Amino acid sequence: MSGEEFDQFERRWKLVFGVSAAVLAICLIDLGWYFSAWFERTASYSIGAIAALVGLYAAKQLRDVERAQAITDGSWLNQIISGNNGPDLDDD
Repeated sequence: MSGEEFDQFERRWKLVFGVSAAVLAICLIDLGWYFSAWFERTASYSIGAIAALVGLYAAKQLRDVERAQAITDGSWLNQIISGNNGPDLDDD
């Protein structure tokens, strides 16, 4: 792969990552700050999950660990906002 082809490859995957991160952020905002109906919540979860997967794939293509960590942090934030913190491990 030549230098110019590599630059095109990198620009394309950075654009894909940026768009998927923006879509994930919009979904998180919709889930966190608005009282959404059942269909809207379901659509936000579905679209956000797809955007997270696309972002992880783009980070893999770019071989950028920091981008992958940013997407997983956004998914973790989604669980916190939605109140789904996982199982309660404190049995006191």
